[in-house]
Formats: sequence, structure tokens, C-alpha cells
Amino acid sequence: MRKIVIGQIIRDGKVMGTGFLVEPDIVMTVKHNVVTADELITDEFEEKEIMFRMEVGDEVVGKTINLLEAIEKGIDCVFIRLNEVLSETEMYELIDVKNEIAGVGCQIIGFPKLASQRTTMLATISNTQEEQLIVNIKKENQLQNYEGVSGSPVIALGNIVGIITKQKDSERLEALPIKYINTVLKCEEISIKNKEIPINISEETFNLRSLTEKVEQVISMVGPRYSKESQCKNRNI
Repeated sequence: MRKIVIGQIIRDGKVMGTGFLVEPDIVMTVKHNVVTADELITDEFEEKEIMFRMEVGDEVVGKTINLLEAIEKGIDCVFIRLNEVLSETEMYELIDVKNEIAGVGCQIIGFPKLASQRTTMLATISNTQEEQLIVNIKKENQLQNYEGVSGSPVIALGNIVGIITKQKDSERLEALPIKYINTVLKCEEISIKNKEIPINISEETFNLRSLTEKVEQVISMVGPRYSKESQCKNRNI
């Protein structure tokens, strides 16, 4: 079963934003989470050591592998190779989307400082261009300030289609499409698939279906003790 591993990007002891695992030992985030504007003014650059924190006490050190290329090509996206393998489970796929996805529901999962914890926000992809996606956050999930969300994945129906780069206002966030990243950067070590995303399924429907599949899988694993009859008897517990 696919999973998504999301954590905080920490540099020099300071939480900079969000990142997520795209290979068992490689994290993806935005460039401005690992290098400051002042550092970009200088003529000398080098790969940066970064810490990836899944939760307090569960942290892994890594080092950027394409920061120099990202700076040279002016794209706000970097990959970090960790010092250890974090997952052998299949991860959510990075998708170079073949079809138009404006209007498709999505999730943004990150660590906004205002929330002080990992947060999932439901949104809709409202505009797609070659170099950016605009996502509209649903009213109940809106924040005045999305600091800390930079580097969060844009997940449409279980597929990662973009990465959050900046806040436009309290209702909208801007993201880099995976399609654009795949065009600009050398991504030989990163698995990126080119496929269509169905536009007639809502994110809410997809999540319900995924939850149902997980429940059915658990029931099948635990065996006969959890038959339909026993489920009925235990329903009111």
C-alpha cells in the first residue's frame, strides 16, 4: 500500500518549511527552505546539509544533491539525499500530468506555524500554467498565514502533481507543477510518471474509497474472528 512520508525541513537548528519523501532516501522540498536570499547574492554556492524531521526525536540528516543546478536554472525546487533509508514501502507517485486538471480537488499536507502541527488542507486546483499551479484552499481550512507550508506536496487523487512554493493570499497558494520540474531539472534518480489524472472523482470520494479499502484489508488480515456477523454484534460497543 502506498504511503506518504512528510516532515519538516530544518537548517542550522531552525524549522524552514515542509518536505516529503520521493525515494526511500531522497526528500523533495523548495529551494528557499535550504538557502536564504542573502546567500543567493554571493557568487559561491555549495550543497547544504539539512535535517529532515518526521516528528520530535525522529530526525535524519541529509545533503542537497541539486542545489547548484536549481540556483543556476532559477527553479525553486531541490532534492535532499538522506544519510539513511527511511522507507521500503511504495510512496505516492510524482506525476507529470498529461491532461488539464483545473477544477480537480486536492490536498495540501504540511506544517503551518500557525497550526503548530502537521495539517491537511483540502483545496481545488483553480488555474494551471506551465510554471505554476494555483490552488484555492477551502474556506474551513484557510489560514491568514501559511508560513511553514512551503515545500508541501499538492496531492490529487493519491498523486503528487506539484509542490507549494508561496502564499498569494489567505485563500490561494502557488505551486510548481511536477511537469515543469521534470522539464527543467535533471531528475534521473527521481521516479516521475507521465499519466492522466481522472477529473470526475472528487478528493473526498477518493479518500472515502481509500479508507474503505484499508478497512477491508485489515478485516481480511485478522481472519475469521471478524466476520460480518461479529461486526454486527460489536457495532454498538
